[in-house]
Amino acid sequence: MYKILVFGDSIIFGKGDDGNNGWVGRLKKELESENDSNAVFNLGISGNSTKDLLKRIEVECEARIKNKPEHKYVIIIGVGANDSKKTEGVDVTTFDEFTENIKKICETARKFTKNVIFMGLMPFDERFTHPYKTSVFTIEKVKKYNDFIMGYCKDNKIFFIDMFEHFIKTDYKKLFYDGIHPNTEGYDLMYERIKKILIPYLNKD
Repeated sequence: MYKILVFGDSIIFGKGDDGNNGWVGRLKKELESENDSNAVFNLGISGNSTKDLLKRIEVECEARIKNKPEHKYVIIIGVGANDSKKTEGVDVTTFDEFTENIKKICETARKFTKNVIFMGLMPFDERFTHPYKTSVFTIEKVKKYNDFIMGYCKDNKIFFIDMFEHFIKTDYKKLFYDGIHPNTEGYDLMYERIKKILIPYLNKD
């Protein structure tokens, strides 16, 4: 039986999807229909950065992870896009702050389970994100943040699912509804990639 906690921002929450609650909603529907003892918790909050996640990840895990031997606990983390933006010309999170926050988030997650997975960040469509309301999101900066996550995961044996390169190889601009958040087709593509990688991971051991 799986207990899967998925932490992150609006892309984890599923913003931009029409009724399916993003890729996490698709995963929840599939796994919970297979076994009603499975549980997928969507803990995505729109606007969250690594700073925000650090404030809540421990208490959220404590509330849901009970270390029952019949359960396989998995924590999936998808955060960093909001850290990469500038708002009114100021970095939301400097790169140095970001790297320290990622380390602390991973260390906290690993206190609860060895099964920690990091979702890679997504590219943006800069036609809509430069600017986006009062903020600026750029591909160059989000790639820098994504590359750090990928390298940190490799160095620390944390499972990483790359989304950046997977989307860049497609006509990805058609897969967003506002340049940042995937549309239904975009979430479909995310889920198919995640499912292909995640299901074998869940079934190992």
